[in-house]
Amino acid sequence: MSSLASLLLLSAITITPPTPKIYLLTDPLPPDPPLQPNLNLPDSEDLDSGVPSEIAMQPAEIRHRLHRLGFKPVTDIHFARGRWQVIAYRQGEKRWLQLDENTGLLLSDRPAPY
Repeated sequence: MSSLASLLLLSAITITPPTPKIYLLTDPLPPDPPLQPNLNLPDSEDLDSGVPSEIAMQPAEIRHRLHRLGFKPVTDIHFARGRWQVIAYRQGEKRWLQLDENTGLLLSDRPAPY
């Protein structure tokens, strides 16, 4: 065999890409792990000092956010059970709101009990 023929044979072998490994998606998925109860609830008495954290939104920021959402007037803002508790009016109806202390996300909007 000539050296040219052997060179062509070697180049053909090295240029050929390897066959990709095929993964079958027919294997069953593993079952979901059992859900563990969330023991660190934000309403837990032992986790709440009644004072917002240092990174929490300030009452003025909460008031401004609620005004943009259409809650006017905001009559009461206080911090309790790990959340901002707010009494505000929307479309003339008195509402009791709960907001996340750090993000200001509206977590609960209910008719005010008082």
